[in-house]
Amino acid sequence: LGQWDNCSEMINEKFTEESIVYDFSIDQNKKDNFGHVFSGYLVINNPGIYEFQTTSDDGSRLFINSELIVDNDGLHSKKTMAGVMNLKKKRYKIVVEYFERGGQEVLDVKWKGPGFEWREIPAFKLFQKSD
Repeated sequence: LGQWDNCSEMINEKFTEESIVYDFSIDQNKKDNFGHVFSGYLVINNPGIYEFQTTSDDGSRLFINSELIVDNDGLHSKKTMAGVMNLKKKRYKIVVEYFERGGQEVLDVKWKGPGFEWREIPAFKLFQKSD
């Protein structure tokens, strides 16, 4: 728990708990001054151009293989930002960082790609390990 101005400040703190989750849902029991870091692997079966977006209040960032794809960081009300990446058929490391400092708590992570429009990333596309 902390009062951060951005995701970098949040990830430099010592975490207080760790758990396995199957999506990018935030803890609805927490109301202010908390953060989450989601990490795992995203499987891509159809190569092509993929768009990712986060809608958050406050800051969020989305990385694919350590490359910042969506930068929605900082203190702000509900805001959506997006980024694009060309992905091959394989598993990619995905990390979503999110912090909430006051007011509303919002985090939505979506994608669109070859053959489908904006939707949440389904659990069957997310894995704990790279193989």
